[in-house]
Amino acid sequence: MALLIIVGSTIALFAYIGRMSMPAAERLPVRSWGIRGLATNVWRGLAVCSMHTPVDRALEDINRWQRAAAGRN
Repeated sequence: MALLIIVGSTIALFAYIGRMSMPAAERLPVRSWGIRGLATNVWRGLAVCSMHTPVDRALEDINRWQRAAAGRN
């Protein structure tokens, strides 16, 4: 149960950071989020928190791999 609380609060924290990194005019209300909106904001929050760290380089590699995979299809 404690692990679930830790994981949930971590996801909520990254989603909050990701949401706050956008201009206020572009933010969607939290109630309109689905799984995709939550994942997008968590990803954005992780990217904001990891700037200029080894995690940032790993995220750049993942994005580069995803763009290459999309180009092959």
